[in-house]
Amino acid sequence: MLRIKLICVLSVFLSLAIIALIPHNALTAFVLPLCWWAFFRPIDAMEKAMFVVASLFIIGQNYMVLKSGAFAFKSPDFFGMPYYEPLMWGFYALNIKRFADGRTSNRAGELRKALICFVLTGIAFSFFSADARLLTVASTATTALLLLCFHERKDLVYASYSLLLGLTVELFGVFTGRWWYPQPVILGLPLWFATMWLSVGILTRRFLIPVSWLAVQHFGSKNTSRPFVF
Repeated sequence: MLRIKLICVLSVFLSLAIIALIPHNALTAFVLPLCWWAFFRPIDAMEKAMFVVASLFIIGQNYMVLKSGAFAFKSPDFFGMPYYEPLMWGFYALNIKRFADGRTSNRAGELRKALICFVLTGIAFSFFSADARLLTVASTATTALLLLCFHERKDLVYASYSLLLGLTVELFGVFTGRWWYPQPVILGLPLWFATMWLSVGILTRRFLIPVSWLAVQHFGSKNTSRPFVF
């Protein structure tokens, strides 16, 4: 268990080093997945699905937030973001799952609650991101709802690690000039960065993992071990 956690932490710092040292975004997007495969193999079908779902979702979500001017990348390639950015979110999901031991106790009703929280969180970041103060209020409300619905010890582990991961990534991005926030409050960051990453952690456990497992069961392998119980 300790070995897995160390691998997760090391993979974060190596990924950030690759982004910092490789000057071409396309090459960075090629090298990063190779490093993640080396760190996390074997990667099962559910984890692959989770990686794809997270990467695809963030393209649309990031586009909405970037379009509002809530933050900006120094060297964007498409939809206001570098080529490697969607892949990074697949990596974050995989990293969080592995660090926190990747199992959830979701029942069917809890998955429905998670879906509602997921939609509300997406709405908050899509429609209130132009004003940092308004987004802070809206995202605090959705994060509070998440914690009200899901507050098992493992939920708090997911949320806490995700926040630490996010703080590391955000400070790297801001201090290296890879991206910036026009309405920062502390250390170049807006307050809503914290609610965002807390939500990422809980939603990874309560929504992304179960949905990815269900997708694999429907479209692919029927033998993937169940990450949750009904």
